[in-house]
Amino acid sequence: MPIEIVYASDASGRPNGLVQFTFANPVVQYTIGIRAFTMTYGADDHWIQSLAIKILPVQNASVGATSNQVSAHIEMTMQDCSGNRIKVADSEIWPVCIAVTGSTEHNTVFGSAVGVSSGAALSVPMPPLGDGFSIATCFQSGFNLTFTSKDHQIRRAHALLGFEDGQISPSAGMDDSSGNNVQVATVDAGYIASSYPTPGIVAIPISKQTTTPFPVSLTDAAKAAVALIQNWNVEFPHVHNLQKIEVGSFGDPTWTGNVVTVQSCYAHMCDTSGNIQDDSNSSCDMVVIATT
Repeated sequence: MPIEIVYASDASGRPNGLVQFTFANPVVQYTIGIRAFTMTYGADDHWIQSLAIKILPVQNASVGATSNQVSAHIEMTMQDCSGNRIKVADSEIWPVCIAVTGSTEHNTVFGSAVGVSSGAALSVPMPPLGDGFSIATCFQSGFNLTFTSKDHQIRRAHALLGFEDGQISPSAGMDDSSGNNVQVATVDAGYIASSYPTPGIVAIPISKQTTTPFPVSLTDAAKAAVALIQNWNVEFPHVHNLQKIEVGSFGDPTWTGNVVTVQSCYAHMCDTSGNIQDDSNSSCDMVVIATT
């Protein structure tokens, strides 16, 4: 099956920036995920009202086989109620686009689910079931955690995804230690599903809280690979201001034969007083996707 994994042309995106993904062959259908993101106020810490990432494709999610490029606009929001906002120069996102290219594959669907509310479930288009799905996986392409009326300090933030029976079902939130929880909690997702017995792509879930590289074994040799954020949870031992939050794998994976080396996998946040997340209650779940 003709499937390509492509990083953005400039490797990372900035808030209010444009990223482009250039494929070797015409794009038939595609989906976008996130390898890592860093969001910061800069040198100071503040309370938080809204924390959000949005990746907005310039094209529709389904395109004709006439172009080998996908473009997307990046939106990243980190703000309180006093005019303090994300520092663009020090905030980045590493998006990845995976596409079926060259020819249509009727038993494979690459798609997206946008703005799914925490606790809800959204049915998405799936391929014919056939003898069962050989791959059915999802990953994050954005989230929105927002207090609608005022800002608060932060104790915990999280965004999680479930994918079962053709339904995307997120759980997300952000809170302090006084019972204040965000009124808006949504997650955007990309997904891949195929009922081909040998779809040419595999998905291996991982869960870590580590800044050091580690190996992930596949059944077959990898031609290309990426690790994409699926779930993340980051939690202070006590409530604090927020300076920076970063999640994912920082560094491109490498592969030799059937072993993919992921550079890191963690969820981190801090203030400017030396307070960081509690690693026993913080983690990042990713899915290693490889073409074989």
